[in-house]
Amino acid sequence: MRNWLYFIVGLLASVVAWSFSQILLVDFKPIWDNLDWTFFAQVPYLIKFFILTIFLAVSMVMAEVFFSHPTRLKQGWKVLKWPLIIAIIVSILGASLSGIISFVFKLTGFPAWTIRLIDWLIIGLVIGSAEGITWLLRTLSKLVLYQTTQEVENDITKVFNHFVKSISFSLLVSFIVFIFSEIIIKQDIWSFILLGSLLGSALSFIESPNTQFALKAGYGFERIAGGNTTKNNLNPRTYRKCDLKLVYVPRGNKPITIEEGLSIELPKTGNIIIGSDIEQADIIVSDLPHKIATVNINGRKATIKNFSNNILKKLPSEIVIKPREPVNNTTPNPYATAFNNVSNQPENNSPNLDKDSESIDDSNDIELYHNTIITLYTKNQNSRKYVRFVFYDRFLDPEA
Repeated sequence: MRNWLYFIVGLLASVVAWSFSQILLVDFKPIWDNLDWTFFAQVPYLIKFFILTIFLAVSMVMAEVFFSHPTRLKQGWKVLKWPLIIAIIVSILGASLSGIISFVFKLTGFPAWTIRLIDWLIIGLVIGSAEGITWLLRTLSKLVLYQTTQEVENDITKVFNHFVKSISFSLLVSFIVFIFSEIIIKQDIWSFILLGSLLGSALSFIESPNTQFALKAGYGFERIAGGNTTKNNLNPRTYRKCDLKLVYVPRGNKPITIEEGLSIELPKTGNIIIGSDIEQADIIVSDLPHKIATVNINGRKATIKNFSNNILKKLPSEIVIKPREPVNNTTPNPYATAFNNVSNQPENNSPNLDKDSESIDDSNDIELYHNTIITLYTKNQNSRKYVRFVFYDRFLDPEA
């Protein structure tokens, strides 16, 4: 689905760019003639390329930003300002460079096809650079801010590889479009559409995440006044062996301490046990049963399975697992007090199992989908009633 969205964005951007260039060159021609602006009539192809470059660069950057926050549009708008400014500046400079080079080469008598090839390649270079630079700067700022030195070095390599791929794929697409435009396609509109569509498709594969699965800590993992009375962390004995790690750990935090808002990167394959057993659980939450659930990852499919002494219930967008033993809830819950003072916490509401009883699925092995909420009830409920994770089936957000 995401690849198709990039494809559609590229296609629409190229069509809009073509339409806008036609308005300037055809509909506004009488105005340019009255003003004696002959530039538009002398080099119409440069005007088209200039507009196409800006529209595609801006569209690809906007698509990357918003698809990085697919469930948080406000966050997308919040971070869009600087990427958009960078994309506009890079595209204007690149398009201007293309026009200058074309004009100089035309004066020197270079073959027309050579000039057109250079124009197409510069378009690809500019669009790839705009997308790559904005993604690079956004991601590097988070890596340097949150991670340890070794993690930063490892991820910086990935970030620069992404940047190189963006430029390389864009240049390749531009060259392919040039070949088609010279041999097969004789109309600029179809060349524009082909360029936008192929660029969108190519960049969608570059943006495809390396890590597919993650659990984001939600309700129950926040800091409370007076300090946390429970222990929430990755098992220090097994987390490296299981390829578990927290993504973008704030400075000063331990690399295994789970807090609200932090994402746990899951391995490509294997079983991840959640519970309080310090010997066998991979994700340790001290007030859960010894073993409450297992997340099984097999390629592109992830399922959750509860242990036999617990009760699993499936709601429309949530999976609830409760221990069978009776609970003692006589002690005030500091987590409930803390969250009553926090606004805009939709995942705060306790699941109404009676109201949603018709949607309950007694299956013991349930497939996980993007944005599924996993609610795990504690065994004594003295400090908190339950904790929550949100399952992600893809990493799209450089600021996760």
